Amino acid sequence: MRKKKEILQPIQSAIKVLDDYDAFIYSSIVDYDYDRETNCQDNGCNGICRCGVIANSRINSVDVNCLIANLMDKASKDTVSEYCVDRTIRSSGAIRTENWELNIERGYYGQEIRGVELDNSVKNNIVKSLTELSLLSDLDKIKKLLENEYGYLLPKLKEAKSFNIIDVKIDDVIMFNDQYMRKVSKEDIDHYADYTLPRAVCTKEGKVYAVVDGFHRMISAKNKKEKTVSIIELEV
Repeated sequence: MRKKKEILQPIQSAIKVLDDYDAFIYSSIVDYDYDRETNCQDNGCNGICRCGVIANSRINSVDVNCLIANLMDKASKDTVSEYCVDRTIRSSGAIRTENWELNIERGYYGQEIRGVELDNSVKNNIVKSLTELSLLSDLDKIKKLLENEYGYLLPKLKEAKSFNIIDVKIDDVIMFNDQYMRKVSKEDIDHYADYTLPRAVCTKEGKVYAVVDGFHRMISAKNKKEKTVSIIELEV
C-alpha cells in the first residue's frame, strides 16, 4: 500500500527538517568555491589520484529563498505560519555566509565536499523560536515574532485584539521611520523581489496604514511599481 504523503503545518515542517541532520545538508542553497591540492608523487597514487585535499574553501552566498522553500517543501498553506517561518529564518543569521560550513569528508579519491551545514547554534535558536511560536494563537504568533525580531513590543501592539490579512493600495501604506529607511540596503531589498507573503505588518492610522515591520519588503514592492500589496493589519 502506497504511503500517504505527510502534510505538515509550515512551522512543524521547518522544525522537522531542521531536526533531521541528513535532510539539512543542502548544497543547493549555497554558492561555494574551493581549491584542490594534490601531492601524488609523495603519496604514491600510481596514476589515479587519491590524495586530493580541499583547501581555501569559502561560502560565497546563501539563497535564503531556496532555504525557506526547502524547510516548507511538504507544508500546508497557512499564511501566518509561513510568515513566521520566513521572518524567523531571515532574522536568525542563517542568511550570513559565515554561519555555513562545507562538510568535507574522506572519499575514494581524497577529500570530497559532502554538502553544507548551518552552524549548530543558529539552527538550535531557530528551532527554539519556531517551537515557541507553534504553541501560540495566530495573533500571538505575530506579536511574539515582532518581539523576537526587535527585542520589544510597543504597548499599543500588545493590546491588539485581532488582525486581518488584506490587500491595500500601496500608496495607502506609509513608512514613517526615516532613520530606519536610510539604513535599508539594496542587497536586502533584492531578497524580496518575488516575495509572495504579506509585505508588512501595519496599524491603521486614520485613512492610511503605518508600517510596523516590513520596510525592506515595502520598498521592494514600490521599486517594482506594484499597485497593491498584501499586509497584516493589527487592530489596536
